[in-house]
Amino acid sequence: MSGFGQAQEYTLSLEEHATDIVAGQTTYRLYVNMVNSDDFLSSIYGGNDEPLSITTTTGFFNSAFGGAVASTINPAFLPFFPDLAADSWVTIGIEFQNTGDEVAISTVQSPDQPWTAHFESGTPEDGTDVYMNDETGGAWYVLNGTPNGLPDDNLQVLVLQMTTDGEICGTMNFQIFENGDGQFGDTRLTYTFCGVGTYSPDAEGGGCTDELACNYDAAATDDDGSCEYAETGYDCDGICLNDADDDGVCDEFEIAGCTDAFACNYDDTATDDDGTCEFVTCLGCTDESACNYDPTALYNDGSCDYSCTDVLGCTNVNACNFDPAATVDDGSCEYTSCVGCMDDTACNYDPTALYDNGSCEFPASGYDCDGNCLNDADMDGVCDEFEIQGCTDMGACNYDASATDDDGTCEYAEQYYDCDGVCLMDMDGDGVCDELEVAGCTDMLACNYDPSATNEDGSCEFAVSGYDCDGNCLNDSDMDGVCDEFEIDGCTDMNACNYDASATDDDGSCVYAEEFYDCDGNCLNDSDMDGVCDELEVNGCTDEMACNYSADATDDDGSCTYAETYYDCDGNCLNDADGDGICDEFEITGCTDPEAENYNEEATDDDGSCYYCDIAVTADSTDQTEDALGSISVVVSGGTAPYELAWTGPNDFTSTDEALQDLEAGTYTLVITDANGCTETIDVTINYIVGIAEFPELTFAIYPNPTNGSFWIEGDAINGKATLDMLDAAGRLVIRQEMMFNGQPMQIAVPRVESGLYHVVLRSESLIGTTRLLIH
Repeated sequence: MSGFGQAQEYTLSLEEHATDIVAGQTTYRLYVNMVNSDDFLSSIYGGNDEPLSITTTTGFFNSAFGGAVASTINPAFLPFFPDLAADSWVTIGIEFQNTGDEVAISTVQSPDQPWTAHFESGTPEDGTDVYMNDETGGAWYVLNGTPNGLPDDNLQVLVLQMTTDGEICGTMNFQIFENGDGQFGDTRLTYTFCGVGTYSPDAEGGGCTDELACNYDAAATDDDGSCEYAETGYDCDGICLNDADDDGVCDEFEIAGCTDAFACNYDDTATDDDGTCEFVTCLGCTDESACNYDPTALYNDGSCDYSCTDVLGCTNVNACNFDPAATVDDGSCEYTSCVGCMDDTACNYDPTALYDNGSCEFPASGYDCDGNCLNDADMDGVCDEFEIQGCTDMGACNYDASATDDDGTCEYAEQYYDCDGVCLMDMDGDGVCDELEVAGCTDMLACNYDPSATNEDGSCEFAVSGYDCDGNCLNDSDMDGVCDEFEIDGCTDMNACNYDASATDDDGSCVYAEEFYDCDGNCLNDSDMDGVCDELEVNGCTDEMACNYSADATDDDGSCTYAETYYDCDGNCLNDADGDGICDEFEITGCTDPEAENYNEEATDDDGSCYYCDIAVTADSTDQTEDALGSISVVVSGGTAPYELAWTGPNDFTSTDEALQDLEAGTYTLVITDANGCTETIDVTINYIVGIAEFPELTFAIYPNPTNGSFWIEGDAINGKATLDMLDAAGRLVIRQEMMFNGQPMQIAVPRVESGLYHVVLRSESLIGTTRLLIH
């Protein structure tokens, strides 16, 4: 196994490929993102220990002309069946039938999980979720070294196409050979994904590391929080740890009690009978018509008594509870529940009363029985008959406490004053309300005198001696802002060496330093402390070994340039024995001819090692007929002898000979390899010649066409024995079947063959006919 740190560089991407090939659905493609251009993806697999799942929320689309793997998709059918472009399939690196050195995608599957059926139209599993998680498992793969498994220019290998209007999620396992080298093992990565995006491998070594857990994983190195434990009292299989009576109830959960359902004290929660059952306390008379009926009795013990025939009750006809059925007065007569107020206008009218007891109560005038006004237009709780007009605002000067309706006559005091015009607040008693007071300086001699101020606030400010309130000198003959009384003579230029900070009048005595120096003769700027002022420095290269050395430079500015190793300052080689402009130290020997197979673009000196892959092959063949098998012979030239020949053909045919005899119809492929490893490949087709032109034409029809399973043959002239041959596009015989026609259409079962275009040849006596059949 490769190190996990390196495996982290391989990622998985689910990308949107196309929309609305099938209306309302999106076609997605899944890629493995490789690290190196020669990394090889070998297989995608799943099983019991490493399950694989591919699910969608709404199912996925399979074209009637498609297949489970991309190598069954014929691109020639796309113009005729556009939805074939949206077919769902699995693959490794190709999206159509394999061509050239590419190989078809191989599949394996469990008999219990035939996963390829999920990618085939018309099957019961068509478009449903895919799982490989049983002990046998499944996979699709190509062998290491075939071009399918190598990444494209984007370092991606295509592994799946799926069309759906839902979301795609899954868990998939991949086998990768880093740099295509399987000598030191492979890298196996598991990815979990859901929706469009790029995903990193699932962490290795995760699992439950607690030995007490039911799902303890001895191989796990990191606990991923997945541990599951048995319930208290049970083992991981749900069986009681302790069950002395083997009744399926753990001893810890047993409940003692009476378990006999016929006992008076039966306990339906009890699991263990503790011998406490009793059958007496629930016996009694259960007949409701008996005098001694016991509603608590469960079982009738025959004690019912029916001797009680007297009917007790109130026998007085004037009583409220008179009982005409009573035969014996039991003293229960009462005479109050049926008396009350019988006036239906009264607030306490009793419609059930039989006798009026003079207790009727009536509402006050203007009110109903609940004390609510009969008339209250403004809904203020005061009846309209009792309203009083006036000012109802307590803050008004003419407030009327007896008024219930405000008539808009309220009058109010001026702000800050009472109703008599007196300030509500006047702490200094100056007749100005405190809220209207203005604080400020009231001294007319002050600079900030405020004529609007009514209260002195101590803020008065006065001019400094010699100045007015604006800070101007009262006397300043030279108008320099310094009062004459305070002038001082001296040098006022701050840049002068004898600058006097206290001087206010310049007297012409200033003395200055030389340019670039201070008053003590030192450089003002000398960052490298070499005694040369920075302003007088000359930048340049000061290294005499450099190509651009400058004798005038005082500061090295890092601009020195040097000749490259083995070259002088003019770029000429110090050593170049063959005068080709490449220094002897850099010469590389090898093949310098671009036309050679071992051309080395880095070589500068040709060492005579060039060789060329110019293998030439000529082939001659004879076709198979009804009377004889075919043959092939080849002549090889060019390249570098000796040559190795490798033939492959129909029915697992192989050979290393130059001349082949007794060949059946089909395509034979020859790979020639010379001494330098150069290869050349040719295909030779042996046709099966049936001599159709020798027979009169037989007309017949085939339907349905295209077909995906079987077809019917119908022809008016067909009667009696006939022979049917079906040949593929290369002329190879696929089916030969004899049949007996009786003037009716006949159905032909097609064995499982690859999708494609086939020729059907039908012979009947001296007639022969042909037609084409498309199988998908």
